[in-house]
Amino acid sequence: MEMEIQKGILGFFQHGSRGYKARLKIWEPDFSDFGDKFQPCHGAPMMAPIYHASSAGLRQRVRLLLDEKADINEQGGRYSNALQVASYGGHSEIVYLLLERGADVNAQGGEYANALGAASATGHRETLELLN
Repeated sequence: MEMEIQKGILGFFQHGSRGYKARLKIWEPDFSDFGDKFQPCHGAPMMAPIYHASSAGLRQRVRLLLDEKADINEQGGRYSNALQVASYGGHSEIVYLLLERGADVNAQGGEYANALGAASATGHRETLELLN
């Protein structure tokens, strides 16, 4: 049963899946600072699955997306890219994986300008060490 649930969660992040698109048409967590309150995102750009998987700390899904040739440096979202959003969240294992696979540590954009700025703003020391 646990494997079926995990498979369903991972499948949800398949680029282009109906579930992924439907959820992001209803609620975009990247643009919500209101906790669990409903935030419709009509007209907001749809971020890539690797961005959301990195934001949520889903290391296995990030690895699978990279294996499927996801664009590791795709721009978009409040934090601009997967590396910056993972850095903001303190997901050091994902930051390590993204760097290992060639993420641009100097990519500019997003709320904190780059991954180092995002990690600094949130005080994630382990992540800061990886980025330096």
